[in-house]
Amino acid sequence: MKSVYLDYAATTPIDPRVADAMSRSLGIDGLFGNASSQLYSYGREASEAVEVARREVAQLIGCRASQVVFTSGATEADNAAIKGIAASDRIPGKHLITMASEHKAVLMSCKSLEHAGWQVSYLRPDEEGKLRIDELRSALRPDTALVSIMHVNNETGVVQDLGLVSDIVHKSNALLHVDAAQSVGKLPMSFESLKADLLSVSAHKMYGPKGAGALIVSERAREKLVPLIDGGGQESGLRSGTLANHQIIGMGEACRIARAELEHDLEKVAGLRGRFIDRVCTATGAIVNCAGARTYPGIVNMSFLDIDAFALLNALRDVAASAASACTTGTLQPSHVLRSMGIEGDRLYGAVRYSFGRFTSAQDIDFASETIKEEVSRLRAMAA
Repeated sequence: MKSVYLDYAATTPIDPRVADAMSRSLGIDGLFGNASSQLYSYGREASEAVEVARREVAQLIGCRASQVVFTSGATEADNAAIKGIAASDRIPGKHLITMASEHKAVLMSCKSLEHAGWQVSYLRPDEEGKLRIDELRSALRPDTALVSIMHVNNETGVVQDLGLVSDIVHKSNALLHVDAAQSVGKLPMSFESLKADLLSVSAHKMYGPKGAGALIVSERAREKLVPLIDGGGQESGLRSGTLANHQIIGMGEACRIARAELEHDLEKVAGLRGRFIDRVCTATGAIVNCAGARTYPGIVNMSFLDIDAFALLNALRDVAASAASACTTGTLQPSHVLRSMGIEGDRLYGAVRYSFGRFTSAQDIDFASETIKEEVSRLRAMAA
């Protein structure tokens, strides 16, 4: 059979319905106009389509349409949130808090600010990848401006209790930023229930196009947020630049579909997870990392003892998976997320992330499981 794709956490295939909506917006007969050009129909029609998409994003996320600021993706949204707040002259100090297990877009933004004189507290998760609440409380200071905590970890699938985090953060008068790239459209959630001030979203993690995302901005954060991109003042002055109509329309359609099919998709991936873990762990003795934490079921991180993860991935020509975040793949370095949890040795160097979603079938799981079993046995025999 054709190779099996089990790297949905890296990117999802575009849903055919999304691709169709995008294709209809291109060309001379499509919605190619500049959405900022309101003097003629081409611009007005494009603007109307963008606003429809904005409402779809808002309905999925549980916020007001006016709070949605379109970006090129979650990486830009993370940078815009962290650096945009840091650039404000309406914040209490120059201290940030984040987790050592965050996405590189957050970690590198914080590192950049350290060079500019900011102090950053990097909280290490517990052995299951969960935030240590007492350490968060201890790290908060009167001059803490922002706390950035991911909702669903992109490598382990661990879900953080952001309702509790938000209560603690807001009592200190700091702002809360949430990277929700791996949870929006996949888990029931809302901007209101998370009680975040800033929230990053990615279209290509939920069957939409690459190059599209959003930063959700609360009224409290809007008063302080400084735009990183200057220009024509699009997106209420928070993100200048001509809007990519087809990308935004695709994102809106992806959000519409996700809202309608979220429960079905979640039930499906939960079943696939159980099937996959049962077959692989029984046959290979693999250890599921973060098994004791609440996780998004579409992400499974497991360690194969006595096996190098990169050697296994190289052998699995017909199964697409990863050993770390797609943003660091190619460096041949083990997961910084697992290392931050205190995982070392065979569990660290033998860790592989498998992730699946809407278009994964039971047959895909069975084929992948059998292939993994065969390659693990072969690699162990070679090392004996």
